[in-house]
Amino acid sequence: MGPKQIGILAFSAIVLLGAHIVMELSRMYLGMHAANQVILGASMGTWTAGVGVFVLLPYFEAYNVHLRDAIDTDSLKSGSKILMIVMTSLAIGTIIMVAIMDSTIFQQYEIPSEYAANLATCRHQASFKYKASPFVLLLASYAMYPVGILFGLQFRWSTMRGWSLPLVDHYTSNKYYATKWAIKLVAGIFTLMIPFTYAILFGLIGLAAGRIPIPAALIFQWIPIVLLNGFIVSCGLHTFLTRYLLYKLGYPLTFGLNFLNKANMDSLIDEGKD
Repeated sequence: MGPKQIGILAFSAIVLLGAHIVMELSRMYLGMHAANQVILGASMGTWTAGVGVFVLLPYFEAYNVHLRDAIDTDSLKSGSKILMIVMTSLAIGTIIMVAIMDSTIFQQYEIPSEYAANLATCRHQASFKYKASPFVLLLASYAMYPVGILFGLQFRWSTMRGWSLPLVDHYTSNKYYATKWAIKLVAGIFTLMIPFTYAILFGLIGLAAGRIPIPAALIFQWIPIVLLNGFIVSCGLHTFLTRYLLYKLGYPLTFGLNFLNKANMDSLIDEGKD
């Protein structure tokens, strides 16, 4: 990694850290979270990111190589199908377990007498039973995120093989790096607009139909959105769009053909030399 890449990564890290701090301070300023909640959320996010990069990423890369090798190998294809079935079953089982807990767990709790006296003056009779928010059930849909990632990897290597190539920098000019990061931003916004558009459409349907039951929202809104997010992250569309747009903007070597079909690579190299 050259000094330019290191500088870009350092700048990006500073910007993201600043945005993260501003977001946390805004939550406290608006009174939506206390300081201990903000610190807990930041700690959990940092821990999750660290585990993802330093613990899970090697396994993710290993499975990526496995899928590449499994394209024309029946035994490896069977193993991939079994893994997909197991992951899907675990995700569905997690959602069912959360749904059962949400519908059955109630807890009686006591509050100080002065609070009880104040609550007695309320127009609606206060309840002293704890019941989890239905939003907890909707959050259970995130169990489907790894399934979406696996679907995206399967699609990337078995169906859209042209999306499987990484972006390799064959140019070193400042103009190229500025263009590349601008294109990556545009491609990222475009790819994330796919699940976002689905969310908007379902939201409009909900406004037209009135109140949507929680189970229906879970099945037809939250689970598909989470699946689409995982799929978009891993299917390679973002990298493919970045390579393609850079190719159209005058950087032909960035749009290398798939490793299974390199018939036109020589023409691309000659075009780049010109």
